[in-house]
Amino acid sequence: MALCLMVQGLCHTVRGEIITRITSGMASPLAYEQPNLNKAWQAVLLHVPTIVLIWLVSAVLTGIGYGVSSLITLIGGGDAGQGTSSNAFTGGIALLSQLGQFPLGILASLVGILAIAVPAMYYSSGETITITAAFQSLLKRPWRYFLAGLLFSVVATVGFVACILPGIAISLVMPVFVNLIFTTDR
Repeated sequence: MALCLMVQGLCHTVRGEIITRITSGMASPLAYEQPNLNKAWQAVLLHVPTIVLIWLVSAVLTGIGYGVSSLITLIGGGDAGQGTSSNAFTGGIALLSQLGQFPLGILASLVGILAIAVPAMYYSSGETITITAAFQSLLKRPWRYFLAGLLFSVVATVGFVACILPGIAISLVMPVFVNLIFTTDR
Protein backbone atom coordinates (compact mmCIF):
# COMPACT_ATOMS: atom_id res chain seq x y z
CA MET A 1 0.00 0.00 0.00
CA ALA A 2 2.76 2.42 0.95
CA LEU A 3 4.67 1.52 -2.19
CA CYS A 4 1.59 2.26 -4.34
CA LEU A 5 1.18 5.65 -2.67
CA MET A 6 4.86 6.42 -3.15
CA VAL A 7 4.72 5.49 -6.87
CA GLN A 8 1.51 7.50 -7.28
CA GLY A 9 3.15 10.52 -5.63
CA LEU A 10 6.23 10.16 -7.81
CA CYS A 11 4.08 9.96 -10.96
CA HIS A 12 2.12 13.04 -9.89
CA THR A 13 5.38 14.94 -9.26
CA VAL A 14 6.85 13.91 -12.61
CA ARG A 15 3.58 14.82 -14.39
CA GLY A 16 3.55 18.21 -12.69
CA GLU A 17 7.18 18.84 -13.63
CA ILE A 18 6.52 17.93 -17.25
CA ILE A 19 3.46 20.17 -17.42
CA THR A 20 5.39 23.02 -15.78
CA ARG A 21 8.26 22.70 -18.25
CA ILE A 22 5.97 22.49 -21.25
CA THR A 23 3.75 25.41 -20.32
CA SER A 24 6.16 27.79 -18.63
CA GLY A 25 6.55 30.95 -20.64
CA MET A 26 5.61 29.56 -24.00
CA ALA A 27 1.87 30.08 -24.25
CA SER A 28 -0.49 32.98 -24.60
CA PRO A 29 -3.09 33.64 -21.90
CA LEU A 30 -5.55 31.92 -24.27
CA ALA A 31 -3.94 28.59 -23.46
CA TYR A 32 -4.60 28.98 -19.74
CA GLU A 33 -8.30 29.80 -19.96
CA GLN A 34 -10.86 27.32 -18.68
CA PRO A 35 -11.62 24.82 -21.48
CA ASN A 36 -14.89 25.56 -23.20
CA LEU A 37 -16.45 23.85 -26.20
CA ASN A 38 -17.60 27.15 -27.73
CA LYS A 39 -14.13 28.72 -27.46
CA ALA A 40 -12.54 25.61 -28.93
CA TRP A 41 -15.02 25.63 -31.82
CA GLN A 42 -14.32 29.32 -32.46
CA ALA A 43 -10.59 28.55 -32.59
CA VAL A 44 -11.28 25.79 -35.12
CA LEU A 45 -13.42 28.08 -37.26
CA LEU A 46 -10.69 30.75 -37.25
CA HIS A 47 -8.26 28.27 -38.77
CA VAL A 48 -10.45 26.33 -41.21
CA PRO A 49 -9.10 28.13 -44.31
CA THR A 50 -5.52 27.58 -43.19
CA ILE A 51 -6.02 23.89 -42.35
CA VAL A 52 -7.94 23.23 -45.58
CA LEU A 53 -5.22 24.88 -47.69
CA ILE A 54 -2.52 22.92 -45.84
CA TRP A 55 -4.44 19.73 -46.52
CA LEU A 56 -4.90 20.62 -50.20
CA VAL A 57 -1.20 21.44 -50.70
CA SER A 58 -0.24 18.19 -48.99
CA ALA A 59 -2.72 16.24 -51.13
CA VAL A 60 -1.47 17.90 -54.34
CA LEU A 61 2.15 17.10 -53.45
CA THR A 62 1.19 13.49 -52.72
CA GLY A 63 -0.72 13.30 -56.01
CA ILE A 64 2.22 14.71 -57.97
CA GLY A 65 4.51 12.18 -56.27
CA TYR A 66 2.16 9.37 -57.20
CA GLY A 67 2.02 10.70 -60.77
CA VAL A 68 5.82 10.80 -61.01
CA SER A 69 6.05 7.26 -59.66
CA SER A 70 3.40 6.00 -62.10
CA LEU A 71 5.03 7.79 -65.03
CA ILE A 72 8.42 6.24 -64.30
CA THR A 73 6.79 2.83 -63.98
CA LEU A 74 4.90 3.25 -67.26
CA ILE A 75 7.93 4.51 -69.17
CA GLY A 76 10.18 1.82 -67.75
CA GLY A 77 7.58 -0.89 -68.17
CA GLY A 78 7.16 -0.10 -71.87
CA ASP A 79 9.79 -2.72 -72.74
CA ALA A 80 8.21 -5.37 -70.51
CA GLY A 81 6.10 -6.90 -73.31
CA GLN A 82 8.99 -7.08 -75.80
CA GLY A 83 10.91 -9.87 -74.10
CA THR A 84 13.83 -7.67 -73.04
CA SER A 85 12.56 -7.23 -69.49
CA SER A 86 14.31 -8.99 -66.64
CA ASN A 87 13.67 -9.18 -62.94
CA ALA A 88 16.62 -6.86 -62.29
CA PHE A 89 15.30 -4.33 -64.80
CA THR A 90 11.80 -4.47 -63.31
CA GLY A 91 13.22 -4.14 -59.79
CA GLY A 92 15.33 -1.18 -60.91
CA ILE A 93 12.29 0.55 -62.38
CA ALA A 94 10.32 -0.06 -59.18
CA LEU A 95 13.18 1.40 -57.12
CA LEU A 96 13.52 4.37 -59.46
CA SER A 97 9.79 5.08 -59.29
CA GLN A 98 9.93 5.10 -55.47
CA LEU A 99 12.98 7.36 -55.52
CA GLY A 100 11.09 9.72 -57.82
CA GLN A 101 8.22 9.87 -55.36
CA PHE A 102 10.36 10.16 -52.21
CA PRO A 103 11.20 13.91 -52.26
CA LEU A 104 7.58 14.83 -52.87
CA GLY A 105 6.53 12.54 -50.02
CA ILE A 106 8.95 14.34 -47.70
CA LEU A 107 7.55 17.72 -48.79
CA ALA A 108 3.98 16.49 -48.31
CA SER A 109 4.85 15.32 -44.79
CA LEU A 110 6.48 18.63 -43.92
CA VAL A 111 3.46 20.55 -45.16
CA GLY A 112 1.07 18.11 -43.50
CA ILE A 113 2.64 18.57 -40.07
CA LEU A 114 1.51 22.19 -40.25
CA ALA A 115 -2.01 20.92 -39.52
CA ILE A 116 -0.74 20.10 -36.01
CA ALA A 117 1.60 23.08 -35.79
CA VAL A 118 -1.08 25.71 -36.56
CA PRO A 119 -3.03 25.11 -33.32
CA ALA A 120 0.25 25.01 -31.38
CA MET A 121 1.30 28.35 -32.87
CA TYR A 122 -2.18 29.80 -32.20
CA TYR A 123 -2.12 28.89 -28.51
CA SER A 124 1.48 30.05 -28.27
CA SER A 125 0.93 33.49 -29.80
CA GLY A 126 -2.79 34.06 -29.31
CA GLU A 127 -3.07 35.32 -32.90
CA THR A 128 -4.93 33.71 -35.79
CA ILE A 129 -2.43 31.83 -37.95
CA THR A 130 -2.82 32.58 -41.65
CA ILE A 131 -1.61 30.30 -44.42
CA THR A 132 1.23 32.76 -45.10
CA ALA A 133 2.33 32.74 -41.46
CA ALA A 134 2.17 28.94 -41.34
CA PHE A 135 4.33 28.50 -44.43
CA GLN A 136 6.75 31.24 -43.34
CA SER A 137 7.22 29.36 -40.08
CA LEU A 138 7.87 26.14 -42.00
CA LEU A 139 10.27 27.74 -44.47
CA LYS A 140 12.18 29.61 -41.77
CA ARG A 141 13.79 26.43 -40.42
CA PRO A 142 12.96 23.48 -42.72
CA TRP A 143 15.99 21.39 -41.70
CA ARG A 144 15.03 21.63 -38.03
CA TYR A 145 11.56 20.28 -38.82
CA PHE A 146 12.88 17.61 -41.18
CA LEU A 147 15.42 16.32 -38.64
CA ALA A 148 12.88 16.48 -35.80
CA GLY A 149 10.43 14.47 -37.90
CA LEU A 150 13.12 11.97 -38.78
CA LEU A 151 14.10 11.58 -35.11
CA PHE A 152 10.47 11.20 -34.07
CA SER A 153 9.85 8.59 -36.78
CA VAL A 154 12.88 6.55 -35.78
CA VAL A 155 11.95 6.65 -32.08
CA ALA A 156 8.32 5.72 -32.81
CA THR A 157 9.43 2.88 -35.10
CA VAL A 158 11.76 1.52 -32.42
CA GLY A 159 8.89 1.80 -29.94
CA PHE A 160 6.58 -0.18 -32.21
CA VAL A 161 9.25 -2.81 -32.93
CA ALA A 162 10.20 -3.20 -29.26
CA CYS A 163 6.59 -3.57 -28.21
CA ILE A 164 3.38 -2.06 -29.51
CA LEU A 165 2.60 -0.05 -26.36
CA PRO A 166 5.76 2.13 -26.33
CA GLY A 167 5.16 2.98 -29.97
CA ILE A 168 1.59 3.98 -29.22
CA ALA A 169 2.73 6.06 -26.23
CA ILE A 170 5.36 7.83 -28.32
CA SER A 171 2.87 8.48 -31.12
CA LEU A 172 0.39 10.03 -28.67
CA VAL A 173 3.06 12.56 -27.64
CA MET A 174 3.40 13.86 -31.21
CA PRO A 175 1.31 17.04 -30.68
CA VAL A 176 3.46 17.99 -27.67
CA PHE A 177 6.62 17.29 -29.70
CA VAL A 178 5.35 19.40 -32.61
CA ASN A 179 4.47 22.18 -30.17
CA LEU A 180 8.00 22.17 -28.74
CA ILE A 181 9.66 22.07 -32.15
CA PHE A 182 7.54 24.82 -33.76
CA THR A 183 7.12 27.22 -30.83
CA THR A 184 10.46 27.02 -29.02
CA ASP A 185 14.15 26.78 -29.78
CA ARG A 186 14.65 23.64 -27.69
